[in-house]
Amino acid sequence: MEGQQTAPTEEKSPTAPPDDTIQAHPENRPDEPVWLIFLILLFMFGNPLFDTCSFLMQLRLYERVGIVRVFPDIFSFYTGYGWFIVIFSSLVSLYTGYRLGERREWASIQFARWMFWLIGPLQVLLLQGVYCLFFISVSGYKILGYVLLPMAKSLLWTLVWTTWLGKSRHIRELYGYTGEEES
Repeated sequence: MEGQQTAPTEEKSPTAPPDDTIQAHPENRPDEPVWLIFLILLFMFGNPLFDTCSFLMQLRLYERVGIVRVFPDIFSFYTGYGWFIVIFSSLVSLYTGYRLGERREWASIQFARWMFWLIGPLQVLLLQGVYCLFFISVSGYKILGYVLLPMAKSLLWTLVWTTWLGKSRHIRELYGYTGEEES
């Protein structure tokens, strides 16, 4: 069999790890999906920045309307209360983004789904609802503008994200859903 060429065989180094350990090592993860990077950035920077700017704009608007002159003590209390809610929500959002980026476990997705409800509709209710209790007489169009419309937007945003995070096959694979955890 002199005329036949044989294919060279690959010889492995005795110190080389088996191929399956190279794939399983956590540092060899595939590239992060764009949606995950967006979600992490949204939690870490988008929500805190949006909440802070939104609350500052609300305070400026309320000052221009003259609520500060009419109810100075109540407005002072509302301002401190509002900053507490905004700062707490921002810290929770920052931690949620960090957790999604660092911990690839299904519990991180469950935590993120709960945090969407906390920093979304609950925050709107705590800020806008309390504002209406203190400063607005109960009438339909004012409640609609101050509470119900922001609540509807927040509910829609939260429902879309939490449903998608719970049902996406790609998320289940990426975060190791085993079927034993509740969705």
